[in-house]
Amino acid sequence: MLRHRPDCVICGDKINGVQVRAPCGDFYDRKCLLSLFEASTRDEELYPPRCCQQEFDFALMRIHLPIQLASLFLEKGKEYRTKDR
Repeated sequence: MLRHRPDCVICGDKINGVQVRAPCGDFYDRKCLLSLFEASTRDEELYPPRCCQQEFDFALMRIHLPIQLASLFLEKGKEYRTKDR
C-alpha cells in the first residue's frame, strides 16, 4: 500500500525522510525546519519560528534539532525577551 508523502511547505519537494507537522497542519522536511529555526536565531523578526502565524512548540520540535541549535535557540529567546539589552 502506497502512502501519500506530503510536500514540504518551504521547498516544495516531496518529503522522503522525517516529516514535521507545523501547528497549522503544513508539513516541513527536517532540512527546512532546521533552516527556519537557524534563521530565527539570526533575525529577531523571525523569532519564534511560525507557520501561518502559529508558533511552533519548541518542546515538540526539540527532538528534530541538533543540540547546538536547540541551545542557541534557547539563548536567543532569553536575549530577545530582555527589555533593556
